[in-house]
Amino acid sequence: MSVGAILVSSLLATLAHPAAWPVALAGFLVRGGIVVFLVPILVLPSPVGLSDLIAPTISSVALGGVPPQLVALAGALGALAVALVLLAGWFAAAMEAALIRDAPAWDELDPHRVLAAPRRGEAVRVLGVRMIAHLPLALVLAWGATRIVDAAYRELSRPVDVATPIAMRIVASVPEVIALVVIAWVGGQIVAAVAARHVVIVGASVAGGLRTAFVGSVRRPLHLIVLFVVPAAALVAVVVPTAAAASSTWDRVRIAIAESAGAVEGMVTVSVFVGLWLGGLALVSMVCAWRAAVWTLDVEQRTFGVTAPTQPGDWSDPESSGTL
Repeated sequence: MSVGAILVSSLLATLAHPAAWPVALAGFLVRGGIVVFLVPILVLPSPVGLSDLIAPTISSVALGGVPPQLVALAGALGALAVALVLLAGWFAAAMEAALIRDAPAWDELDPHRVLAAPRRGEAVRVLGVRMIAHLPLALVLAWGATRIVDAAYRELSRPVDVATPIAMRIVASVPEVIALVVIAWVGGQIVAAVAARHVVIVGASVAGGLRTAFVGSVRRPLHLIVLFVVPAAALVAVVVPTAAAASSTWDRVRIAIAESAGAVEGMVTVSVFVGLWLGGLALVSMVCAWRAAVWTLDVEQRTFGVTAPTQPGDWSDPESSGTL
């Protein structure tokens, strides 16, 4: 199947298969998407307040004087963060495995589709392929962390342009680091998505799934990049306006509460905010389910083959059918 056929077929199947949306949304939120929906209702510190809060700590680290209390606190927080990341990663992997097995309606056209029987620890193997696939990202982050910290220290202690948000100033200071992080992240996402489907669909091992995904990525990079970019762009196109609208509405809610507005105005404002928030969740869940379906269809049509887009029972020309 062509890239366009995969994108369109998976989208139509996703729209006709809404039961997968909550599962996809749960995986998205656990992997960090919850931050997108919390930002509109959080009051972020200003650059000056952020500087007053963390500049002394960064200065101590930059000058080589690290207090023992800071080391102990960093160790405890690091251990807690690792435990939470592993738990969240296992849950997200379980949701991904469920999405892969609960395939949309295109299966009905392929009577030869036989998934490997679920094996114990399937979610752990999916988590394993995702962690290994993102090892290059971890290495890039470890290499670029020092440069990012130095850039943050300069912007917090000696800012030149206070009108530009501090995050944008830091990115502009180390563009090569950000570019390598993006490349490593995209590559890890593609390899992990393909490998996870080989683990679930054909019962491949972690090493086997990663090997197959890596070889496939080398052989057809443009194909996989398009499959990644188009749904990702759709997700950004949904998330950004939703977050902006929810943030603006939340500001109106806070103003209404602060000014003791009337009950009707307050209820209307809160209702609009809740509607935007829930609507954004619904759209994001659909797009996330579509992203998962794109990768599943791409792997399945190369694993089992696909039939021509005709009614079941119609004659099919072998040359137009998929190959095993």
